[in-house]
Amino acid sequence: MKGLLRSKVNRLRKFIYLSFSEQCLVTETFIFLFFIRSGFWFFRFEFLRKFLSGLSPKAALLQKEGKFSKKKLIWAVEVTARFFPFLDTCLIKAMCLELLFKKQGYPALLCIGVAKNPNKKFEAHAWVESEGAILMGGDPVFQASQLT
Repeated sequence: MKGLLRSKVNRLRKFIYLSFSEQCLVTETFIFLFFIRSGFWFFRFEFLRKFLSGLSPKAALLQKEGKFSKKKLIWAVEVTARFFPFLDTCLIKAMCLELLFKKQGYPALLCIGVAKNPNKKFEAHAWVESEGAILMGGDPVFQASQLT
């Protein structure tokens, strides 16, 4: 119990030492991750994707400051998801990163692939690409057929 409390305090301390803009980015990322995760409980994938694609241009209009770098957006998603394990899945993180990229005006493409593992079990994986590069979720071991 004592170790758990110490870990929570350390997380809070790390958050407090971030700059104000980084705190805002991490908070926004948490809200998006939580919203996407909750959306899967209530809506079908197609509806959620359509809703999020309509949200990103509107969110861009609300942007007050300059752009965050691509690396900073990736960092925000990785860090935030790591602190909340129920949000740490490749699909949720990929959808959040795509939304953050589009909100900042960067091109992003959500990719979903499927494959059978060596035990002949079905596996799926999600990642984000931008300008031909894999930004998040690139797993060199996972050889998937990309869904279109």
